[in-house]
Amino acid sequence: MNTDFNKFLPAQSRQMNSVSTIPATLTITPSTILTIISTAGDIQNIIPPIEGYHELNFLMGVDLIFFISGGNISIPVSPVSLGAGYVTKLFFNPINSKYYIVNVLLP
Repeated sequence: MNTDFNKFLPAQSRQMNSVSTIPATLTITPSTILTIISTAGDIQNIIPPIEGYHELNFLMGVDLIFFISGGNISIPVSPVSLGAGYVTKLFFNPINSKYYIVNVLLP
């Protein structure tokens, strides 16, 4: 059973730790549904924080953050460049263990 499942529900209460902050590294491990990326860099893999289908949202805290190919993020072109203030939503497909960028919201 996934004890962290509630951290990834779209609706969050004040009691939930609903935002986390992590640096951009080749492999990241988000711990909540909304994660702030705090440093510039390349992201190639996301370690799924829970089993099964889920959504992740990333708020870019700085410029020069790139999703790159070769990992478990399915991207149409490499690299996908994002800047400060951009918000990106990804869906996880548990059948092929890939994340898909669903949309990018501009600041």
